[in-house]
Amino acid sequence: GPPPEPVLNSTVVLSHFHDEAFIGYQVLAFSTTAFVYWAMYLGKLGGPTLETTIFTAIASGLCSGMTQTMLKLVATCVTDYLLHDATPFHRPEFWVALVELLLVAIVLLHLLNVCITSANLALSTPIYQVCIIVFTVVAGCAYYGDLDVATRAELLMFFLGVSCVLGGLAVLVAHRDHTGDQL
Repeated sequence: GPPPEPVLNSTVVLSHFHDEAFIGYQVLAFSTTAFVYWAMYLGKLGGPTLETTIFTAIASGLCSGMTQTMLKLVATCVTDYLLHDATPFHRPEFWVALVELLLVAIVLLHLLNVCITSANLALSTPIYQVCIIVFTVVAGCAYYGDLDVATRAELLMFFLGVSCVLGGLAVLVAHRDHTGDQL
């Protein structure tokens, strides 16, 4: 049959902003990012090291999850306004999401540059991309409550997939100093 009409209710979307899982995700993202910047300030991270690549990729992934989620939230609110004259602009969550989107996007751009320049592109790019994809999925699940309704089998398959990807990254890291002939 025909697909259902899209649900563009900004009130419902904005209500997820206060969900415990998403607040936890935000706390994790902000604390991890603060830790990375603190370590860079102290000189422990920031140079061309594997540690810098890994930590900035994780912080980038967490920030990416936040920017993607906030972008979806803002886009849903604007679309709801344009199609149905619903005004989300009086809700503080809309403005918090917009400011958070802009600020975290700037931090994400900086972390991307630090991550990519901290190692060979053949190593930093896959680590960065994996963190972006995994944490974007996790942020969306935390925001929209997908983890609350996922079955054990679905969660197991998700974690199995993530484990396979991390295993592949471990192989890349283990062989990062080998030339093509040695491999």
